[in-house]
Amino acid sequence: MDETPVALVGAYVTMIVRIQAQERQMTIGDVAIATGNAQPMEASRTQRKLNELASGRTMRAAKATPAVLSGMGIGVRSTSSTASEKAGSDG
Repeated sequence: MDETPVALVGAYVTMIVRIQAQERQMTIGDVAIATGNAQPMEASRTQRKLNELASGRTMRAAKATPAVLSGMGIGVRSTSSTASEKAGSDG
C-alpha cells in the first residue's frame, strides 16, 4: 500500500461509492419487479437486459463524439485532409 499512488486510491474510493450506489439501485429495481410494483415496460426492459447478459451477449460501447470527449476533459483536434494527401499516405 505504501507504493500505491494517492490519485489511484482516490479514484478507487470515488468509483467504489458509485458502484455501490448502482448496485443498490439495481436491488431496489429487482424488489420492485419481484413484488409487482414496477412499471411493465421497465420490468420487461430489465428482464431483457438480464437475459442478454446471462446469454453472454454484451452491449456495444457507444462511439465517443468530440463533445463527449471534451466533456471528459480530453482534448480533440480535428484535421482535414485532401484526396491527394490520402492517396500519398496509402502508398
